[in-house]
Amino acid sequence: MQTLDRRGLLQRVRSTSYIAALSAAERERAMAPVERLVEQLPEPIELPYRTDLFTFAATA
Repeated sequence: MQTLDRRGLLQRVRSTSYIAALSAAERERAMAPVERLVEQLPEPIELPYRTDLFTFAATA
């Protein structure tokens, strides 16, 4: 579980590769609706993480 405040969540979104790769103008357009949404969220914001592990035995 990752616990963030609003600022941390916005930084997390901005750091994703497809947002970070945008030009500054495109990035600001993409982030505007995200910022409006994040402002409505109660703090702290919890992002659950899940890891699935699969193991297999080799057969001859």
